Amino acid sequence: MELPVLMRQFAAASGLSVVIAKDSRIFAVMKNYQDDHGLCQALLSSLPKSLPHAWTFVTPEGVLGGGIDVPAHDRTLILMPLFAFECTLQTARRLVHRLSLPDSAASGLQREMNLSSPCDMKKLQNYLRFLNHLLNDQVECEIQTLDFHWAPAFRSHYAPSAPVIRDEGEDLEGEIVRLIRGGKEKELVRYFNEKLFLYDSPVRLDNLRQEQRYLFGANMYMSRIAVQEGVSLDLVNQLADMYGERIEAVFSREDFNHIFLEFSLRYTRLIAELRKDASSSPLVTRLGRYVQAHLYEPVSLATAAEDLGYSKSYLCTEFKKATGETVTHYIQKSKIREASLLLSEHRMQVTEVSEALGFSDPGYFIKVYRKFTGHTPGHLPVSVVLDQDQYQHADQHD
Repeated sequence: MELPVLMRQFAAASGLSVVIAKDSRIFAVMKNYQDDHGLCQALLSSLPKSLPHAWTFVTPEGVLGGGIDVPAHDRTLILMPLFAFECTLQTARRLVHRLSLPDSAASGLQREMNLSSPCDMKKLQNYLRFLNHLLNDQVECEIQTLDFHWAPAFRSHYAPSAPVIRDEGEDLEGEIVRLIRGGKEKELVRYFNEKLFLYDSPVRLDNLRQEQRYLFGANMYMSRIAVQEGVSLDLVNQLADMYGERIEAVFSREDFNHIFLEFSLRYTRLIAELRKDASSSPLVTRLGRYVQAHLYEPVSLATAAEDLGYSKSYLCTEFKKATGETVTHYIQKSKIREASLLLSEHRMQVTEVSEALGFSDPGYFIKVYRKFTGHTPGHLPVSVVLDQDQYQHADQHD
């Protein structure tokens, strides 16, 4: 049985919320409530990067949680947020303060949290042992207790420094989220320039580690927005991982500003492309979503037609009729657009980009890249440049 299905049944039977995650990314949440106000993500972001096989934690507010590694599925299973007794209004107020939410959100969070069954530490440990035996076929399970420290909340650092001119009560984060969800690239760039980059330090952070953690949280938050708006989960995870590596190399305010705008704009562009495809025929929309989801895999007319349930001739004819371009041209154009971003923003080598995007070899990738851009990609090893003429030009016809 698939892990999400099994955990959905477990959550329903136990009355607990179950999170399926990998590293700092949430893939699924099985819960009895509607909205945790971002509590699950905040808890996950506050956990150490390296976790033992089985573990538990308690926050200063008394929120319990625990998890186990499930190697067969390459996932971490987490039971959280849990409360030994009812979540009181006072506790909810402390939590919304941690999440940088208004006090008015406390009653709603309290109500949502109390929809889950109470669970003390002893019960939590027994549940973890049971799940470890069920999923990992291990009878013995050593459970370690983690020291829990809250990570800086994404919202809490969105306050600009004193000189920034802004309307009273202006919600910087809310406006950025609105622009990203709407796929509004130009407006987003303008907003960053006017509100975030106008002064030397629009976000007050005490040290490099905080700055990196802030970026990690923002990258994760915005990547989830992209998924919510319909962008492929696989593609978003690829991008989130790449930007995570870039964030680790942030050493200056200039780097901070650059990468913040970069990943914000990247997710916005993906949503904008979906909006554009959605205005076309259903077939064009389906193919657009398919190509976006498989950018990092070998994709051809034949595989696209088979996976989408069309004949090759029908897909070719209808797509050409709706867009004026061939399926092969569209696939290659999408991959080259992605390649340009990888080369310019992530400073990847040509061979790395070629392999990542599923091209058969670097020489063929260079041919296709030059066809769309009029020049060869930068950072090109001399040996590859000299050998590229041995490859035949990509077929332009479906």
